[in-house]
Amino acid sequence: MEPLKIGNITLPHRAVFGPMAGFTDAPCRRLMAQHGAGFTVSEMVSSRALVYGDHKTVSLLKAAPNGAPYGVQIFGEVPEIMGEATAAIEQYEFDFVDINMGCPAPKIVSGGAGSKLMLDPDRCGRIVEQVVAHTKRPVTVKMRKGWDADHITAVECAKACEQAGAALVAVHAGHRPGDHRPGKGCGKGAGAGQRRYPLRRGCPAHGAGDKLRWRDDRPGRTGRPVAV
Repeated sequence: MEPLKIGNITLPHRAVFGPMAGFTDAPCRRLMAQHGAGFTVSEMVSSRALVYGDHKTVSLLKAAPNGAPYGVQIFGEVPEIMGEATAAIEQYEFDFVDINMGCPAPKIVSGGAGSKLMLDPDRCGRIVEQVVAHTKRPVTVKMRKGWDADHITAVECAKACEQAGAALVAVHAGHRPGDHRPGKGCGKGAGAGQRRYPLRRGCPAHGAGDKLRWRDDRPGRTGRPVAV
């Protein structure tokens, strides 16, 4: 695989271990790093909880070095609060900040965060702008191809994020209502979706989604590169 550059971070390849709530805790991240993941990412944490200084939330992102670059993922729908949350975690050891614009969980989208942001490219850009303004680390974004089949907005959202300073945009090629399930579009579409994002300033567009079997890495297969 080709190397991947994220701001001042250079990865030897593009196979990385993305964030999953309730799953990517410190032991899991360490295990994936030991097996060669290009980077690992924390479970998503609430920007509001970080601003309020919630100790349980902070504990989700603290981590000892595991041999791979480590990102902290935050979520929220208010640009200013996202910026404040980023400033609140600058004291901790990590390598980049990741913004969640893809979570489909009802409790997240009901508040306007996660994949609900795909309905508002301008807000996506303003969130990235605030996060970039409050950190010296690279800022990345994970999003979906859209909110639903009638709102496929990843191109607009990705460009807004890039223009606001994102160093990498990872696109899950499935929209919220259910085509993120294995065999329902994202695994077969990740590569095709990734090729659709002609970001102008060199911001990489990374495929995200189902990594079902090793044969997905065969030369010439669509779906490469794939972020697990």
